[in-house]
Amino acid sequence: SAEFPQHLKVLRQLGRGAYGTVHLCEDTRSGSQVAVKHVRHAVRHGKSMVREIHLLARLRHENLLHLIDFPAVSSRNFEDVFLVLPYMPADLHKVIQSRQALTEKHVQVIIAQLLRAMAHVHAAGVAHRDLKPANILISADCKLKVCDFGLARGDMLDPNGDDGEQCGVLTEYVVTRWYRAPEVMLLPKQYTSAVDMWSVGCILAEILGRKALFPGKNHVDMVCRVAQTLGSPADADLGWLPRSSDAYRFLQQVCPRSEGAQFSSLYPRASPACLDLLKALLTWDPAQRLTAVDAQEHNYLLPYLPS
Repeated sequence: SAEFPQHLKVLRQLGRGAYGTVHLCEDTRSGSQVAVKHVRHAVRHGKSMVREIHLLARLRHENLLHLIDFPAVSSRNFEDVFLVLPYMPADLHKVIQSRQALTEKHVQVIIAQLLRAMAHVHAAGVAHRDLKPANILISADCKLKVCDFGLARGDMLDPNGDDGEQCGVLTEYVVTRWYRAPEVMLLPKQYTSAVDMWSVGCILAEILGRKALFPGKNHVDMVCRVAQTLGSPADADLGWLPRSSDAYRFLQQVCPRSEGAQFSSLYPRASPACLDLLKALLTWDPAQRLTAVDAQEHNYLLPYLPS
């Protein structure tokens, strides 16, 4: 295994993924703590690697994690790559799981920053495609940064495979499914930035209820859970789904018909404006879903409109 660059003193491992590991390190030149993503077999992850480095460098924004350094290391055939990133100890998943009380103001501040990040990403013609609470880093004073552009997604999603699950990929991939828009599950490869807005809706619901809204066991279970909560889709909601497709027949035949649940009974403490935003993010039809720019201007977030 390649040596870490000399100026990075490894303190402890923070996590591991299919691509390699993330360590907390001290940069001995400045004394600051940084997170270092060590990608092994970098050539194998070539495309997604390059995409992530390119995006981290290009998409600079206060609510996106930025690349501090990309140190050159002597490693055979570009096998080992190190990405140096800011260290933020907490993520939204940990906050949701914790006992920390979250006020309406907390929810507004978190969602407003998440939308700001997405508006910036989408304006650059990019969709994140893997938004989930664990990919949203958060500081003690509630400053938020979205991370994981391309890497996790790149090697966990096989464009030719069904879902990658049969390949025995990581459990973190499986959790990712919970934040997937209906069109991703029913029409693979049909990605627009609207898939991220669905994920924002799932994340808002999870902050409100302190548990995932659609913890499906597989894609079939996922789609049926969505139908149970939102109500079975009307034909008008499915303009994007070809009538001749297996997915369309599946929706009509496999998922039990449902009127849907009331968000107000699922989240009794949430304000009407908050639930209105939630409803506008969680729509069957991606074309009807709020964009990040429109969502920023929603009543619920008026105090936090970007200047």
